Amino acid sequence: MRKQNSVSLKEKERKMLQELISKSKEKARALTRCRILLLTDKGETDSKIIEALAGHRTVKVTEQKTKKDYAEFMKELASYYADAVKIILVQDNLNTHNPSSFYEVFDAPEAFALSQRFEMVYTPKKASWLNMAEIELSALSKQCLDRSISQMHILTKEVTAWSRKRNHLQTKITWQFTKSKAREKLSRFYDNIRN
Repeated sequence: MRKQNSVSLKEKERKMLQELISKSKEKARALTRCRILLLTDKGETDSKIIEALAGHRTVKVTEQKTKKDYAEFMKELASYYADAVKIILVQDNLNTHNPSSFYEVFDAPEAFALSQRFEMVYTPKKASWLNMAEIELSALSKQCLDRSISQMHILTKEVTAWSRKRNHLQTKITWQFTKSKAREKLSRFYDNIRN
């Protein structure tokens, strides 16, 4: 898709916008505008900017958490974002969540190509509250899985309906944990690091 808008920011303007975003003291609308300006300045297309700011989730129910399940889901995700050069994926440290899963499921050239599509960022161990996916799973658990569902096809139907509704409403995770809050909450660890 061609770029619809053109913005050329000076380095001073970029720093100012990044500072506004990192402080998170502005209203959400103003922060969104800052993000849009920065993405447009980077040369992102309108559709990529919309995706970056949209409340969208891709969910798949599986019976287990196997390397095969993970690899196949990553392949689906890569095809969903076919135009993206690199997909930045934030995930936890589960033993299946790494490119070695691709090599166990696909032939070497396909596994290598798939691994090159992703930049995998891992959340710190013991810090699932930093992981947006964990926050989303918590919402799923509270809003959809608040009862026992014994049959796989019913579970899949329920989760799919929940996901469609949240995607339609473009429900976003409102991240409220700022750097200053993190420093306050984690201050007891800083002394250990310094010593």
